[in-house]
Amino acid sequence: MDAPRTSSPDPQVPIFLRNTPTDPVATLAYIQSQITAIYSTASAEQQDDNAPKLDHDTYIKIYTAIHSYCTATKSPKGEDLYRYLEKEVRNYCHGVRSYVFITDNDEEGEPARRLLKAYMTQYNKFAHLSNLVKNLMQVLERHWIRREIDEKKKNVYLIEDLNKMIWRQEVLQVSANTVPTKQGLGEVADAVTELREKSGGTAEYDLKLVKNVVKSLSSLGLTLDD
Repeated sequence: MDAPRTSSPDPQVPIFLRNTPTDPVATLAYIQSQITAIYSTASAEQQDDNAPKLDHDTYIKIYTAIHSYCTATKSPKGEDLYRYLEKEVRNYCHGVRSYVFITDNDEEGEPARRLLKAYMTQYNKFAHLSNLVKNLMQVLERHWIRREIDEKKKNVYLIEDLNKMIWRQEVLQVSANTVPTKQGLGEVADAVTELREKSGGTAEYDLKLVKNVVKSLSSLGLTLDD
């Protein structure tokens, strides 16, 4: 009688992922390194205006690692991973603010148009990046975040809401606990007003740019009057 077959380990799965139940620290370190790489590649200072794309194998490895980490024990893990993601998103948005509102990016043209164009380029990149990370973090959201929210834990949000909140705080300098200033959102509002006045509201490109800015603010729960 033939001996029962045993399945050989999948060579595509790193050894440490197979050992996640006994050594979750190594898996967490791998996930953190990949999150850092994603946000570093997409940083505002990079010449590419598009959000990074992961090849299929890399995507599957990261997704599998997150699944293994979050489900390794009966009590779902997530706090360390969530806080690390929050830190990376905040650092990324801080870099966006410096690039859009502080750094001279050497682009020619009307200052107001240049600012709004830079803002929309970075916002669109961030939106795609946020969607990528949200998809990667589905298991974290399902197994840990939603449980924390159901238990009324403070400072825990769905991935999409977390990204929007941090963008508002770091890039637009808008927070529920602070009085609105002329920085961030105020600068965007001033640029919109200036562009409308100088173009007479007739330039097709400017109209489209302003419309996209207003739409992006609306998706964040903001208006130019905030």
